[in-house]
Amino acid sequence: MNIYVQELRFRRKTLFIWNLSLFLTLVLMLLIYPAVMSEGEAYVEIFDALPPQVLEALSIDFSTFLSFNGFLGYIFTYVLLAMCVLAMNLGLSVLGKEISGKTADFLLTKPVTRSRLLTEKILSGLTLITLTNLFTAATSVIMGMLLEKEDRDLKGLLLILTAGFILQILFFTLGMLLGILRQRIRFITSQSLGIVFTLYILGMLSQIIKKDFLTYLSPFRYFDFNQILQKSGYETRYLLLALMLISAFTALSYILLERKEIHA
Repeated sequence: MNIYVQELRFRRKTLFIWNLSLFLTLVLMLLIYPAVMSEGEAYVEIFDALPPQVLEALSIDFSTFLSFNGFLGYIFTYVLLAMCVLAMNLGLSVLGKEISGKTADFLLTKPVTRSRLLTEKILSGLTLITLTNLFTAATSVIMGMLLEKEDRDLKGLLLILTAGFILQILFFTLGMLLGILRQRIRFITSQSLGIVFTLYILGMLSQIIKKDFLTYLSPFRYFDFNQILQKSGYETRYLLLALMLISAFTALSYILLERKEIHA
């Protein structure tokens, strides 16, 4: 029984729908870029009238906004919300649907260990996330070539997209851990939306009230796209924190699954 291939087949329709939606959203939002550039001064005046805390919460920085990568970083923040919901969905359903539906015992009676079962499901989830990110990256690069004729910054673009990929892996592993911890999961997408948007709002609040501990609680603040473009790199402490959380969530998932009592 090739669990990895079965998972990919089972989710191919979902992957197609999500990728089509992400493609249309990203393209339509990027098509606004020429209009933004032509009315750059008007946008600057509008942003000048807003409090600095609001601009920070919305991840708007004058020094980067009026460039393709800066504009992409701004709209990608919202596209990334949807991508993180998808990653969280995949994580919660790694074993969550079997545990909730009480069919996990059937899988575990097959000649396959729990660790191998989880490994194959993780690999299938990572494959789906990687394919989605490759498709999104290709769309972003092509749109950049079409809309930005002069100052193309491929490195900055790749840094933004890679940061988004790391965030999705973080939400995937978090969802996987929660799916194993819970005895029953209903309405996976609703739970994913609740968790992702709660953490995003925490990130916005951390910029408004200037509380550092909130920054650590929200993965969305680990990668500030404006700072990434300005410094051409990531902030080491947040990158390490994200990687440590991914490793911890994954290790805990294996440990808890081995100890978990699966009910028929």
